[in-house]
Amino acid sequence: MTKSSNKFVVAKKDIVAPQEIMVEKGDIGVIKSENKNHASIFFIRIWKQVE
Repeated sequence: MTKSSNKFVVAKKDIVAPQEIMVEKGDIGVIKSENKNHASIFFIRIWKQVE
């Protein structure tokens, strides 16, 4: 495995983003970029363990 410095977040409530994109409570997101006033997050709807 490789090391990764990605930060993960969990949606605390349902969110409707521009273009009717829906983020549901509990969805997991990876922070792609952030600064003091803005963050870009890639949310993942289906999060499953793979063995």
